[in-house]
Amino acid sequence: MSTKKLVLSLLDFRFKKQVGFVPLMSALEGVQAGEASWQPHANSHSIWQIVNHIGFWNENILRNLQGNTTPVNADNNATFGDPGDPADEAGWQAAVKEVQEVCKKIQLTLSDWDESRFDTPYDQSASSHKLVLSDLAMHDAYHIGQILYIRKLYAERSNHS
Repeated sequence: MSTKKLVLSLLDFRFKKQVGFVPLMSALEGVQAGEASWQPHANSHSIWQIVNHIGFWNENILRNLQGNTTPVNADNNATFGDPGDPADEAGWQAAVKEVQEVCKKIQLTLSDWDESRFDTPYDQSASSHKLVLSDLAMHDAYHIGQILYIRKLYAERSNHS
């Protein structure tokens, strides 16, 4: 399997294709603003915050893939934003749509690349694009697991209310 095909497959698995674990769009299916903004406890993130975080880092990588290699110096905690408003259904749906669009754009951008480009440096860190993109797939898979766990906690809480 070529590097290009492997990277595109990893990114497709974490976004929409179910193979061994739940992809992001399936994990978010049916989530409403009230559930998305709920925090299991004060020091944890809401689903909405996790979606903001995934979107932030995917957007950052997309900018690099499109040629903007200016490093982003962001406080990782700030990328989560606030927990969300349980009454703002339109805002929640917009957040989901944004993360969906950036994931699609990454796939489309990479589908135009030739094989050799995956071995080129991502930025000044000397990490290759294929390594950074593989890390992105793992990063998002980790957070998808968090989303699913929060959904289970929310459902359990709702069942005992």
